[in-house]
Amino acid sequence: MSIGDSFSAYEAVVNFMLDNFDYANACFLAERVHAEVKSEESLKLVASSYFRNGDFYKTYHLLRDHDHLKSPELKFLLAQCCFRMKKYSEAERILTCNSVFKRDAVPVDEIIKEFGTSAAFALAMVADINRLSCRPHKAKEFYRKSLSLNPFLWTSYQHLCELGESEPSESDNLFSFSRPSHLDCCLRQSCCAQRTSFKTQSPAAVELHRMKDLNALIPVVYFL
Repeated sequence: MSIGDSFSAYEAVVNFMLDNFDYANACFLAERVHAEVKSEESLKLVASSYFRNGDFYKTYHLLRDHDHLKSPELKFLLAQCCFRMKKYSEAERILTCNSVFKRDAVPVDEIIKEFGTSAAFALAMVADINRLSCRPHKAKEFYRKSLSLNPFLWTSYQHLCELGESEPSESDNLFSFSRPSHLDCCLRQSCCAQRTSFKTQSPAAVELHRMKDLNALIPVVYFL
């Protein structure tokens, strides 16, 4: 059986390692899988492993070498790297344009449509970039939009206040257990993202997620 035929199973093993903070071995296995498969999914696997290991420059150059990133997840990951490397203009272009190299910004609704369940986080990053670039009016606009999608982004509230925005009256009750409506909204987004990921997994990968004994995973690694 080739790696390509059982990619989802190897993906589950890498994610299992990442969940257990074994970043070095996760990166090695992800690199090995990507060398064999060379797909957008394997690229995402190795890039995510590098990123979680703190190798932002390595992640950046890996993704930057792929001129036409179609996956919103990979575009968002590349933007995260740019932000941490203080390449703010490049990060903004990635998030607000239709491609990595295009310079004409698209409407906010298009950004929300492209990034889906991650849109609130993408908009919050755009707001951060505007704030750090001394564009407070645009920053406040994007912070407010991010909060409309995910009211639990407390840093958006914080930065709005720092920029002179009056504190929203509902912020006092935001984390109140007597008001679960905001929680329901965020849970729906989270569950939607999980269902999307779950549907792409093979039965073997689903079974691996259920395993709690690390020894049960070792034979899968030896297929390499």
